[in-house]
Amino acid sequence: NPRIAAALADQARTLEHVIFAGFTHEPALRLAEELVRVTPPGLDRVFYADNGSSAIEVALKMSFHYWRNQSHGEKTRFIALSGSYHGETLGALSVSDVALYRATYAPLLLEPILMPSPDAWDAEPGETAAGVAARRLGELRAVLEQHAGETCAVIVE
Repeated sequence: NPRIAAALADQARTLEHVIFAGFTHEPALRLAEELVRVTPPGLDRVFYADNGSSAIEVALKMSFHYWRNQSHGEKTRFIALSGSYHGETLGALSVSDVALYRATYAPLLLEPILMPSPDAWDAEPGETAAGVAARRLGELRAVLEQHAGETCAVIVE
C-alpha cells in the first residue's frame, strides 16, 4: 500500500524509535496533556506502555517503589482477582490466576492475595449484580484491613 509506505517513511525520517527512557517527543507530550485533561482530578501522570503485560509490570514496580519511597518497604504483596489474566511477563503472571499459564513458571512467581471477582455469575439466589459487587467490595475492604501492612496494590482488570 503506497499510502502506508509513505506514512512509514515520513515517520522514520521524523522519529524512528523511542523507548521513553529519559527521552520523549512532542506528540507524546500532547497526548499526555490531553489524557490528563479528560481524566478525573488527581490522575495527572501518564505512563506509556506498548502492551498490557508491560503496563501491569510497570504498575507493580511503581506501586512497590512508591511504598518504598514512603519508608514502607514491607508492602510487597499484591491483591488480584481470582480467575484474572494480565499477561505473560513474570509480574503479570504473578497477579494472574489461570493455572494453565502460571504452572510452568510457578517457582518464579509472586503469590498474590486472591479475591473473588465481583462478576454476577457468582450471585446468590435472588442476588442482583449490584448486590454481588457490594458483597465483594465488603470482602475486599476486610482483606485490605487484614493485610494493610503488607499490601502494595490491588490489581483489577
